[in-house]
Amino acid sequence: MPSARVRPSAVPAEGSTTRLHRRFRLRAAVLSGSAALLALAGCRPDGSRAPVAIEVADTAGTPEDTVPGQRNQSGLVITAAGIGAARRGVTLGELRRALPPGMRAGSPDDRFMVDVSAVPIISGRDTLYYLLFPASQALDDSVRLQLVATENPNLSTSDGMRVGLTLAEAVAVAGPVTLAYNVNDESREYARFDTQPPSLRFRVRSATESGGFAGEYSTTAEYNSTTRYDPRARISMILVDLMEPPREPQAK
Repeated sequence: MPSARVRPSAVPAEGSTTRLHRRFRLRAAVLSGSAALLALAGCRPDGSRAPVAIEVADTAGTPEDTVPGQRNQSGLVITAAGIGAARRGVTLGELRRALPPGMRAGSPDDRFMVDVSAVPIISGRDTLYYLLFPASQALDDSVRLQLVATENPNLSTSDGMRVGLTLAEAVAVAGPVTLAYNVNDESREYARFDTQPPSLRFRVRSATESGGFAGEYSTTAEYNSTTRYDPRARISMILVDLMEPPREPQAK
């Protein structure tokens, strides 16, 4: 990672990882930029999305101390519709114009993730969130936003889901979780919680210094999922798919 990349000082440091789970390790067969974004957005190898048991509406709300001692200090709320000015249907130019005083869009980082470029949204010395695009895409003000992600623990959902929570803490807030990874997405591991919107993805990090997966998997297929996991593992990134329309809750 280039030293010029701006990161929030409070983001937990990542430990060493296995070859498959290393964040920026190139594979012999990497995804194209658009396919990588589809994988980040939660698609299986056949293009379908992993099921979510309960769908909820987009509610911004006011962040609360759902987890004792952890409060959203940024004033930005992560919702099913986006983060801050990064909303569904917005162009890059519209976002730049909508940023409040003190926030700015940084230079694109084409090393943020394999085949993905990231435009950081910065306040002071902290990166609040990233706009993610296929690395091959030319970026100008007419480009519509596709994915937004944050590694900043000072941002949260209205119910307190944020980077840095252990899976045990997250389950206490958001209910049962399913973990999954796709070998064609660099084996990055993600979690889906029963009460979180389909457009939200939670990337997880193993609690062990040797890396590996947070989940306990019984298969070694291209796409693998499990409901067994290490409760000490933590959320390391929260992504919002801006191409997935927010949905109403299922009728009870």
